[in-house]
Amino acid sequence: KNKMEEEEDFDDDEEYNDDDGPGSILMIHPEQVESLEKVQPLWADMLHNYYISFLWDPYFYANLAYNGFISVAQKSDFSEILIPEIQKKYCILDLDKLHISKKVKRRCKEYRLRVDYDLKSVLEGIAKNHNSWIIDKYVDLLMSLWRAQEGQPYGRGIHPPCSPLPSTRLTVHSIELVDSEGRLAAGEVGYVIGKTYTSMTGFFDKSEEEVKDDNGAVKQKKLKYNSAGKIQLIALGLLLKKMGFELWSLGHPPRKATATEPPLMIYKEEIGGEVVSRADFVKLWCASRDGVLPGPSLHKIERLAKELITPAENVDT
Repeated sequence: KNKMEEEEDFDDDEEYNDDDGPGSILMIHPEQVESLEKVQPLWADMLHNYYISFLWDPYFYANLAYNGFISVAQKSDFSEILIPEIQKKYCILDLDKLHISKKVKRRCKEYRLRVDYDLKSVLEGIAKNHNSWIIDKYVDLLMSLWRAQEGQPYGRGIHPPCSPLPSTRLTVHSIELVDSEGRLAAGEVGYVIGKTYTSMTGFFDKSEEEVKDDNGAVKQKKLKYNSAGKIQLIALGLLLKKMGFELWSLGHPPRKATATEPPLMIYKEEIGGEVVSRADFVKLWCASRDGVLPGPSLHKIERLAKELITPAENVDT
């Protein structure tokens, strides 16, 4: 990579396969995720990780997410397909082990982190900056879940029907990093269940700006928002920690370069993510998915990035 390409895409999960490859893809039905007893065989089946469904019901989606499935999508010639995955391995981040580089600390001062102000622009940024599995049907689903803001018992979002606690909600969120003029530099879409947060996919603005010499001639180009993606992730992680979250799922693990494949999603490792097996993930997930945050929900929040990042003690070179 050259200097102009220092930062990679947030999330290339749509191109990712586990090292041992996916098994055959099976249909999944709502009744398979409606109780702990029924979902346990899916957790135990290590021959399969991807499933498909033609059902775009928000409560089915909530049950899938509640049981640890991360759903992507694909549009075929005849239909729009939901593709839930119970991964063979997960990348998670212990919020006490967040790695903050000096570069992030130095460059964070001009940004603000916002939550739930502009989901539409975040989705547009994802679509513009890289190929995404968030097809139109998925956008409609996310927007409907995101709009479930008020007027619900226990607050925002919807209740996964398979959860025994009425207070457990699934809430969809847009995480936005904006510059000093309010322009969106980076963002992601994710969801909260209990004391867990799951990052789905995101982007950073790859716009370039010219650097001129004393005579006004262009001597190089550079990314306008270099490091914005990592700044957004670090600021989000610190916010989640302050709010009492226990588990941050980053989705698929990073992949190191091989003789035939380039590295993928290495930023997850760089910010402190660690890889766990499906069995270990399920234990951690189930311990936190019905948790209750001690304070306000992750909604309509705005903070200066430097106020979240600068006080941090864990600064690596």
